[in-house]
Amino acid sequence: MSFEPWDRELRERAQREDCPIPEGFSARLEEQLERLPERSGGRKWGRRRILVLLAAALALTACTAGTVGIALRQNTIQRVKNEGAGRWEVIKAEEAGEPTPEVHVRENLPRDYEPVPLEQVLENMSQLGYSLVSREQGGPEDDWRERCIWEDSQTETQTVFYWADSMADLESFWPEAVPHAFWLDGQYTPSPMGMSYGYDADLATGEVWGRYFSGEYTGEDGAAFEFGFTYNARYTWPDWYSVDLTGQEYQEQYETKDGAVVSIEIIPSVTGKSVFYTAISTEHTICTLHGTQMELEEIRDILDHLELSQLLTYQPEPTE
Repeated sequence: MSFEPWDRELRERAQREDCPIPEGFSARLEEQLERLPERSGGRKWGRRRILVLLAAALALTACTAGTVGIALRQNTIQRVKNEGAGRWEVIKAEEAGEPTPEVHVRENLPRDYEPVPLEQVLENMSQLGYSLVSREQGGPEDDWRERCIWEDSQTETQTVFYWADSMADLESFWPEAVPHAFWLDGQYTPSPMGMSYGYDADLATGEVWGRYFSGEYTGEDGAAFEFGFTYNARYTWPDWYSVDLTGQEYQEQYETKDGAVVSIEIIPSVTGKSVFYTAISTEHTICTLHGTQMELEEIRDILDHLELSQLLTYQPEPTE
């Protein structure tokens, strides 16, 4: 039997999955060689075959286990002076064969943050070509208050959304408690029917490839904001360059107490209030805050309590 194809596959998989060789790997191989029993007929195990078998077992174990806690690359959000500078960064990335970043240009002052009512969501989904196939109220045994199911025959996608009165009511839907959004329920007032969980699934197979959480809150001073979390296995979030043509935007890269780096933007709105945005993204996930009239220190405090560093290892299976 030739082991060359298997050797080649192992080497290719190790390179593809970036599995580091465990410390003491060679010593463990030698130890296992000495412990192996003789084969039937008194024949000895060939050293070549033993090395291949043990290397395969250890390498595949390391690769499989490593996918659970593998560190994901955090995307970068940088500010540049003008759109030309941002486009130049895109060209350099393309020439280097690196993932292409995006350039976001702010030309005008934004509007104040306003929650989107359910009826507006229904209208938006209809305009996108989705057909509402089910809308029902939650019963006494349900934590959620309303559920809607849409289908899109062109993309063969089923979209399901649940609405509730608190993020804690949606806890059973979280594949993992990442980030720690339930902390918000105890610090701010959840908006009635302002919490939602949704997912996108393949109509034919039922495979879930997108998960979405959002929550609307108000503080003691009436400041309103929305927390958002998205996982989309079919989309990779890029780096991006931010261009502010208004000259009134404040931006910083804030490192939370648990080591996540979050972009914070604060800018006056068209009404004279301040609007803020925060974002952190890693490959298939993005977590945001968006609201009106909140001080920078309070924004930082929220970010410190969300345990955002867990996004760096967040890899749920895209199945229901």
